[in-house]
Amino acid sequence: DIGVTGVQTCALPIYGKYDEASKLMDKFKELKPNDLRAKDYTANYIEFANLSKEDGRYTINHMNINTDAEDFGPCYYKNKIVFTSTGANPKPSEKKYNWNGKPFLNMYVSEVEGSQLKTPVIFDKSLDSKMHDGPASFSNNGTFMAFTRNITHLKKRERIVRVEICFSNFKDGKWSKPEPFVLDNKEYSCGHPCLTSDGNTMYFTSDMSGGFGGADIYKTTKDSKGVWSKAENLGNKINTEGDELFPFYEEKNGVLFFSSNGHFGLGGLDVFVC
Repeated sequence: DIGVTGVQTCALPIYGKYDEASKLMDKFKELKPNDLRAKDYTANYIEFANLSKEDGRYTINHMNINTDAEDFGPCYYKNKIVFTSTGANPKPSEKKYNWNGKPFLNMYVSEVEGSQLKTPVIFDKSLDSKMHDGPASFSNNGTFMAFTRNITHLKKRERIVRVEICFSNFKDGKWSKPEPFVLDNKEYSCGHPCLTSDGNTMYFTSDMSGGFGGADIYKTTKDSKGVWSKAENLGNKINTEGDELFPFYEEKNGVLFFSSNGHFGLGGLDVFVC
């Protein structure tokens, strides 16, 4: 079964079962030679030994603010860091919980202190919804933001949960009421926005129809009237039948970072750069 093979291939490397994953992937590419994941595997498997070897180029420092819950999606906000978490806030009274008794995501902000971050606080209570909020991205010197938010709606008596992108402006000392992205839709999700410094270009993730499968990364630009353009899929060198998520555009060097479980890597979501 091709579906099962694909799932097993994605899962096995997470547990270090690379030999088993390679055997399944060899079968997978025979069954579906035109699958973008199969092509990427064929083109890059020879580099596996280099991928799994620490070459000393990077040093990873653990942040003291990390918890045993979910802490992710950091972004720069002026001279601070805004990130998303289910467990960062030390005040239980400010947490929100879902029907399973688990906390929803909130956006937090921390001041930078040396190589660490100070105790985080809720970024802005006025932007909190009843469900998940975050991650976020900022532009225009921190006065314009885009962020991911959960939405729910009923479809044939079934509750559908999706994510959308919202915008807010900082004016007169406060953040404005969040406004939805024009491409938000009840039939699909849009999220993980990344704004350029001038706020006129945004990279984001969506599972809208017409993509390559799973979640793809798209780009949109804003005209002089403030209208966002039709979403531009970044193409099959970036997107696969798997999930491409969390785009981050580093403008100085023109580099796009993103996460993917469709490109050949060490298992699960890996970070890629182009």
